[in-house]
Amino acid sequence: MKQFHTIAVPHADILEGRLTMDIFAADLWEVYNKRGPAEYKDAELFFKKTFLTKGLDTLMKVVEKRTRGKGGDSVIQLQTPFGGGKTHALIALYHKAREWKSNMFVFVGDKLSPSDTIIWEEMERQLTGQVKELKGKVVPSGDKIRKVLESKAPVILLFDELIEYLIPSRAVDIGKTTFDSQVLAFIKRLSEVVSSIDKAIMLVTSPSRTHYSSDDQNLLNLLSERLGRIEKSFTPVEEEEISSIIRKRLFSNIDEEESKKIVAETVEYFKNENILPQGIEPTEYKAKFMDSYPFLPDVVECFYHRWGSFPTFQRTRGVLRLLSLVLYGLKAENISYISLADIDLKNTDLRRELLKHIGNEFDGIVSADITDKNSGSKQVDKSLGDAFKGLQIGTRSATTVFLYSFSGGTKKGTSVMDVKRASSLISIPSTVVSEAVDLLKDKLFYIQHQAGLMYFTNQPNLNRVLLTKMENIDLREITDIEKDYLINFTKKSQFKTYIWSQQSNDIIDDTSLKLIILKNQDKSAMKEIVENKGNSKRVNRNTIFFLSPIESKKQELEASIKRKIAFEELQTDSSINLNEEQKREIRNSLKKEEENVQSKIRDVYRLIYVPSKSKMDELDLGIPTYGFVMSLSEEVFEKLKSEGTIIEKIVPLVLKERYLKGKKHVSTKLIYENALKTLGEDRIFSQSVLENCIKEGVRQGVYGLGELKDNKQIPVYWKKEPEVGFVENEVLIDAVICQKELEPKFVEKEAEQQAADTQAKLEISTKENAILGLELPTIKVPKGRVSQVMGLLNYIQTKFNIVELKISASDGSIKKDEYENKVKEALKQIGVDID
Repeated sequence: MKQFHTIAVPHADILEGRLTMDIFAADLWEVYNKRGPAEYKDAELFFKKTFLTKGLDTLMKVVEKRTRGKGGDSVIQLQTPFGGGKTHALIALYHKAREWKSNMFVFVGDKLSPSDTIIWEEMERQLTGQVKELKGKVVPSGDKIRKVLESKAPVILLFDELIEYLIPSRAVDIGKTTFDSQVLAFIKRLSEVVSSIDKAIMLVTSPSRTHYSSDDQNLLNLLSERLGRIEKSFTPVEEEEISSIIRKRLFSNIDEEESKKIVAETVEYFKNENILPQGIEPTEYKAKFMDSYPFLPDVVECFYHRWGSFPTFQRTRGVLRLLSLVLYGLKAENISYISLADIDLKNTDLRRELLKHIGNEFDGIVSADITDKNSGSKQVDKSLGDAFKGLQIGTRSATTVFLYSFSGGTKKGTSVMDVKRASSLISIPSTVVSEAVDLLKDKLFYIQHQAGLMYFTNQPNLNRVLLTKMENIDLREITDIEKDYLINFTKKSQFKTYIWSQQSNDIIDDTSLKLIILKNQDKSAMKEIVENKGNSKRVNRNTIFFLSPIESKKQELEASIKRKIAFEELQTDSSINLNEEQKREIRNSLKKEEENVQSKIRDVYRLIYVPSKSKMDELDLGIPTYGFVMSLSEEVFEKLKSEGTIIEKIVPLVLKERYLKGKKHVSTKLIYENALKTLGEDRIFSQSVLENCIKEGVRQGVYGLGELKDNKQIPVYWKKEPEVGFVENEVLIDAVICQKELEPKFVEKEAEQQAADTQAKLEISTKENAILGLELPTIKVPKGRVSQVMGLLNYIQTKFNIVELKISASDGSIKKDEYENKVKEALKQIGVDID
């Protein structure tokens, strides 16, 4: 599509940058004195750049009719908001008066002082060139006023900003009264006289200011009373005409056919993306766009209605000022129309115009959040992906929100749909803007969002306050909370757990299993703890496990803890005025962050180190698949069980194979101490695990239990319940010896056969008695018994090279992301790909 300025061609003064702000400051007094910009004092140029509104056209016809003696209203009050075209209308009448050959009186209240100029004397001076009939500080009679006016009929009397002359008149004493009462009396008499003269008309503008003191307001009311009985009100500019006024004033030529093509294509895009304003049909919006082209209708409405509602903003004049600056700044841009998002807030002149109405404190806010190279908006620009980086969608969206954020009334803020309409480009889907808006809420410091609307304020939002609080959090506080979480996360434990113990002397040297959670990944500290207890050599070395953090993930945990602390401080900070929605947001964010800290603890502390003879074996807990049902130490325990590192049950045959094969006896104490002291040996959960195995084997006759005297085995228990003490001379005794000793009637052959049979059971490769494959029926795993099933599977895997497992789960649900991130990821970590 073509560039906008080749279709709607701006006036030369705009394109060349010769535009000064006083060009839009209509000043009747300057025109009367033949001063000021040519656009106002030159009648031909004035009407060339003036859009003839219905109101102005009607007003000129009424005034012309009156001056020709054909009747009509004699006293007219012009009513519009500040900058709404009142003075412009008076200037139009001033130029037309010459064409109609009418005499004129021009009075501008804020240009003349009551101490220097008496209003009725000034009227006679302008109309007759002398002051004779209306001389003096006391209001002249109606007859004298009539005499002057009738001598100069047809006559047009133009009063602008009259209240600004009346207010200082109160300070001028006239006898026992003040001059303002004389002026009010004059206005009343003048209006009555004018109404009785066929070819005289009086026009008075309503006040521009909207805020007055009570005394000034009383004076204004008195003026209205003096005019109210006979005056007729006119509005020179209707709201729907503002777009036409802008086009006439800013552009020398507009190609309607080309603009129609661009408007049609743009509105079709808005329709397809479902981002047209709610309640407006496409045809209606298209008509409004044609009237305002090259500006989107939203641009004119935002400046005219929102910014124009500021008491300091001169509606039409102010909009013209801003849009002329916008045009000059965008004249070289390759855009086919102008939206709010195209407005460059880095433009110093334009920014200054905006700040006049909202305060200079927003200068730094615009820089910090929108225009600076490191601002949040620029960060969003870069984060949207390579395809959209150069489009500045983040900056465009933030600019749109900023311009919608202010008004002199109560209407502030904008919806995502409005932002999408302003910030989208026809070449991209508008959903990109939605993504940018979500990111802006997190990145910007001064953007607020409430009840579906976004807006900027001069108060930092929760993001900024949160960041400030995070910046001031002491590292020791973070460390304390991290340790507290670890303590709470390991309360349920099958280990003796030590948090951040780095000194070997701190770790007890007993028979219990111990889990040392390290603050940092320190293998030298691990080695020291395994080998020593202080200055002594450690005895029970095979009872120790380590849990270490992944160093690269610790910053994420630290940031999460910082946010948690900051949200807690926000919740209790009475110096911050929070609305109910913000309080609710803080509560929800705090709850989410507490869960996040717990998740990060688990994600960071996941490397298990198991000491072996020559190295530290590493196991990774991986991404949690159990949720947070288990404590961290319980999960470590289950992981070590599933790997066969910790054993909760020993089969008697295995014990026999391990310690009695080829031997007549073995010391129970030695077996137990070997499990505690020798690195790499099977780690039994407790002494009772070995005790139960011994008892079961004795009852089954796999071996016997007795004592060793003079190097001779003396069986005591065989095929009955034994008492196990793990004392010095207590031994497990080969079953053949027990049978000989405790069943002497057995013949030798039978004993040998029985021993052979027992041995056959141990020979897994013997096909006659061996089970060469298992096909177990489908079983339902009772709740909480998964770890026991895993132990069973681990045992089965020691017997068979191939173990296949089918998992079926029902009567519950799992989120899709949990399935992807926990179930599938955990299986991938063990080398299983279910895709």
